[in-house]
Amino acid sequence: MNLKVELNAGYKLEEALRDRGVENPTMVSKLSVVDLLSYEDCDYIRTNMSETLLELDLSETTTVEWHKPMQVVFIWDGALRRCVALQSVIIGDKITEIGVSAFRECTALRTVFIGVSVETIHEEAFNGCKALETVTIPASVRSVKRGAFADCPAVLSVHPDNPELTIIKGKIKKKSFIKRG
Repeated sequence: MNLKVELNAGYKLEEALRDRGVENPTMVSKLSVVDLLSYEDCDYIRTNMSETLLELDLSETTTVEWHKPMQVVFIWDGALRRCVALQSVIIGDKITEIGVSAFRECTALRTVFIGVSVETIHEEAFNGCKALETVTIPASVRSVKRGAFADCPAVLSVHPDNPELTIIKGKIKKKSFIKRG
């Protein structure tokens, strides 16, 4: 079942599913979230949908975070960790940071679209995503923290207009640290 839900601070994913007659959340294989995906919503996904949710579309999501509502547009630390059925994620253009271990051990994750507003990919964000095939780091990304793609066979590429990052021997490097010679 494909489902698109509009959430806000007073309306949570569990309620939205109930209001749409979805009694069993494992029936939802594709989920598109508009506006706010809270800590509680991510916890609900991990607890009830981690083995059945195949696609997650956050392209219309403005906030995916925990501590700082509406200040930093952030996929919080461990948000969707171990969603083992998840195969595809779209991270929208309103999100600026992907948190520590946000998608860690999503072992079926094959495709990730990273929006053009993302500036930082934190430690181990995609660690252990063993099915990940290719990831293009957009020009907006200024920092990819240690181990963000560890234990991940993905072919990484950096958008050619990115002023900060490049790929050397399959690893993301800051251009400012490369010796000129």
